[in-house]
Amino acid sequence: MIRVGLVVVVMAFFIGGCKKKQIKNIEKAMVEGTWRITKYIDEGEDFSTALSSSTFVFSNNGSVTVTGSATFVGTWDVAKENDSDDDDISDDKHVEFILNLPAPYDDLSDDWEIESNSDDKLELKDKSHSGESVDYLTFEKIQ
Repeated sequence: MIRVGLVVVVMAFFIGGCKKKQIKNIEKAMVEGTWRITKYIDEGEDFSTALSSSTFVFSNNGSVTVTGSATFVGTWDVAKENDSDDDDISDDKHVEFILNLPAPYDDLSDDWEIESNSDDKLELKDKSHSGESVDYLTFEKIQ
């Protein structure tokens, strides 16, 4: 019985360590370059083209600069989701953006689940504010 408990503790430590490393890798990829939104579906409506000319630069200090027809500054953070977070989407890793953008792009400010990631692409999803659909957001590195 003690062996089973020890195995569970070791596995939990290993999995937790792997997730921290995954989060650090995502953060590293985000701060290395300039990003563009290639997909943004909000409440079932496609805003991808409207935001495709905006660029996003993520900094190590947690700030993000959005440049398009105007320049906006906000914050970002990558973390393992807490059990207390309740967005009705089960996930392990998420990115939170706090941006001061005009409607309808103000919904980018949210806690997004990481669906998939690589060094040059980040696919996110989130339950819509109305609760009736899932929103999608994809960033691709351009530089």
